[in-house]
Amino acid sequence: SIILYSDQEQREEALAVIEDYSDHYTDPIVTEVVPLERFWPAENYHIDYYSNNPKNPYCQMVVSPKLAKARAKFSHLYE
Repeated sequence: SIILYSDQEQREEALAVIEDYSDHYTDPIVTEVVPLERFWPAENYHIDYYSNNPKNPYCQMVVSPKLAKARAKFSHLYE
């Protein structure tokens, strides 16, 4: 995985979070922290893809179950 940062504060925060979480795992966290060099806005057909394509097989088989799991785990944040 990768974390892209746009300033030094974001870089330091990302590294601090990785350091904090590394205490909870036996294997090293291998997430790369690298500067964001360019950003291209998504084409319109990518924006709100899940909301606009709920019947898409990928959305039904992958996205929906993950959203359901996240909503159940973090239901207190939806109040």
